[in-house]
Amino acid sequence: MTKEVRVAEVVFILFLLVVTIAAILESLTYSLTAARTPLVILTPLLLLIMGISIREVRAMKRESASITATVKRALTGQYPTLNKFFVFSLWLIFLIIMVIVLGQYIAIALFTWLLMRPVGKESNSLSIKVALGLPLAIYGLFDLVLNLEMFPGILYQLWAGYDVF
Repeated sequence: MTKEVRVAEVVFILFLLVVTIAAILESLTYSLTAARTPLVILTPLLLLIMGISIREVRAMKRESASITATVKRALTGQYPTLNKFFVFSLWLIFLIIMVIVLGQYIAIALFTWLLMRPVGKESNSLSIKVALGLPLAIYGLFDLVLNLEMFPGILYQLWAGYDVF
């Protein structure tokens, strides 16, 4: 693996680690019932991210690369591959904003379609099928099987008359 790709992976993994830890800390402020779903999802993700981080840092040390100097060079734009990771990170931030505003099911459907059709250039038929099928599968698992409601979004809460702000 080239140094550029390894650095890009480390920076992206560190970004995911920060977002995951922030999400876990936020979910700890919820009631136990509400925190169950995020903690079930985020705890294995956190362990996976930590394992990958340890593996990548060890590999960089074996290559006798200065981790901080390499990350500084990456952040100054000396590694063009890193731009792809930053763009994908922006897509993840966009997904979080969509979940907050539109709710999880609509956000997942829209996000899936956006990544498949305009970005991935998949066929419209496949993009629509996956964009509709994925939220239905998630609904079936979480709402019907586990009896856990997903976040409906601020727009729905305002429309339903909840005092959101």
